[in-house]
Amino acid sequence: MYADNVTTLSNAQLGRETRGRRETRGQTGRSTVFLSPPPPVQELAQAVPSADGPDLYSISTSADGTQSTVQALKADGQQQSQVTMPAIVGHSVPDGSGGLIVTTCASGNPMTVVDLNAVGQPMWEIQGLGVSNGSGIQYLCGPPQIAVRGDGVTFVVEPSNAGLPSLTKAYPNGGIEQTQFSPSTITKYGRTTQVPCCSGPPMVNTDGIAHVEYEIRTVVDDRVTSDLLYLYNSDHVPAGVLLSSTTQNEVLLPGPIIPDGQGGLLATWTISPVNPPIPPQPNPHTFQASHVVGGAPGPAYDLPFDPHSVDGDNNPFNKRPLSLVLGENGVAFAKGFAAKSDGSGSDVDQISSFNVNSGAPYWKYQDPLGRGLSLIVSLAGNGLVVKATDSSNNDLVMTFDSTGSITGPSLTGAGIDYFVGNLWTGVSNNSLAELSGPLVQFSTSGWFSPEQEKSNRSRQPMHVTNASSNGPNQVTIASVFGKIKTALDANPQSTCSTWMQGTGTDASLLIQSLLTSNNFGHGTFNQQDVAAFTYGVNPDNSPVGIPNNFAITVNDNGAFFNSSFVVGIRNYAGNGIRAQGTILIHELSHLLSHANNDANLFQDDFGIPKAQKWNNTLVDQNCRTLIEGLQ
Repeated sequence: MYADNVTTLSNAQLGRETRGRRETRGQTGRSTVFLSPPPPVQELAQAVPSADGPDLYSISTSADGTQSTVQALKADGQQQSQVTMPAIVGHSVPDGSGGLIVTTCASGNPMTVVDLNAVGQPMWEIQGLGVSNGSGIQYLCGPPQIAVRGDGVTFVVEPSNAGLPSLTKAYPNGGIEQTQFSPSTITKYGRTTQVPCCSGPPMVNTDGIAHVEYEIRTVVDDRVTSDLLYLYNSDHVPAGVLLSSTTQNEVLLPGPIIPDGQGGLLATWTISPVNPPIPPQPNPHTFQASHVVGGAPGPAYDLPFDPHSVDGDNNPFNKRPLSLVLGENGVAFAKGFAAKSDGSGSDVDQISSFNVNSGAPYWKYQDPLGRGLSLIVSLAGNGLVVKATDSSNNDLVMTFDSTGSITGPSLTGAGIDYFVGNLWTGVSNNSLAELSGPLVQFSTSGWFSPEQEKSNRSRQPMHVTNASSNGPNQVTIASVFGKIKTALDANPQSTCSTWMQGTGTDASLLIQSLLTSNNFGHGTFNQQDVAAFTYGVNPDNSPVGIPNNFAITVNDNGAFFNSSFVVGIRNYAGNGIRAQGTILIHELSHLLSHANNDANLFQDDFGIPKAQKWNNTLVDQNCRTLIEGLQ
């Protein structure tokens, strides 16, 4: 799929040989430092692609911990902007337009959540309220949890009681809406107090509706007499639907929610006794889930973890968080903690693959060295990439196949995170570093990484109406195909011809086949920033709406036919031959990649902006001369 108005990685940052179909891929974690921000690096956040915006943000903290510096960077390390502000707490989140949402908590000042644009200017801001402590106003600092919808609308959830409403809905134009969930009650010495209680991380589903779990406790003389867990729906069910309840002096701690890949949801929570350890042996009932279909929660089932005990009312999600990613065909992956398999009586991190519908496990993994584990991304074919981190913060990235066996190259370093292609980021000598590691082929699921690269937004499905394989637009597409074929045939030894031919199907023959069979078309896309796509499977398995399932479909309202768009890294104007040639070569390369079973050429980029950027770069590097010669 080709997205309009996207930027690209630079040749220097790619660090790859791309003149042929085969790429040089480092497997030992060799790093190259490409930027030296003010040390130490606190966090790296990847930006949502925009026309001229940054690719990522580096956040560093002053030596005294009172200030943070936010640098907006291109992928080659070029700085676009820098802003210094009070110390940033919690995770920063990319907004929907190339900016960054950060939370600050300066001493004696309200906790503040602000959306900074690409040049560091605030788009909107919300502040927490203070509470009286008898001698003055005290400002609490519990970083919120955030989800960002595709249109930039942001959902800010207060997880505990730090002065923000339960839910704030912030609009890109600065508008703010606030919702307060029903309070919990604490009765002590006959006096009852109402307090906001606990909420889980929000998520935005494929339909654009936000969901979040929240808890209502009734506590009498330090005993939980009732605990209710609700699932909130930002669209039609403001009161929430009941997920679970208990009267057993235990709390139901809200957990993450992900789509199920079938149009529903998987909602999770933890059962935590108030007076642990209860029970004093491995307990398979600690982590719970419900398969929510049509807004109705199904019966709760046990997630495949059996820890000895949960640390009472100290939310385990704050210590060893449960995280989830979705695989394909009803498979999901979770990271939790469980009894160590050696019977020592301790708990360790565990990765589990399981069935979304029933919770039945497929495989489990505990690191033999007891290192902490974290999920990175689910792969095509139900593989999984996992990171193990030791007590000295040394990372090892491992790839699992669908059976739970470790396979393929590994990667070592510190502060490792996946970027795109076979490029990873890390920290070396307090500086941001580029790493060469395993190439990732994303799964087709709607939730391929934990927190969806911190946006907590599922991949949005593509829908096409008014699909057609005739008319003036079809003639235009065929004409551009013909010009590309003529250019390839005129110079079969060119870089573009060699790159597109590779080890199997020839690009010129593929174009001829498409023209002969008329197996391409056009229509109206629900995502206007997408110019075209090849055969695609929506992350929720819904049809794209094309009756004939064209090999390549072009957006009638996109850059191919619309001069108001700018396309690609060369800023080719829409509705021009260079833009049109770039779009079709991009889509042809997808078809060639699948036809030749060649994962080294292109990544599946259906709804993944940074994968689209990676592919755009490869098209430009290999076919720029051909594209700019089209007439």
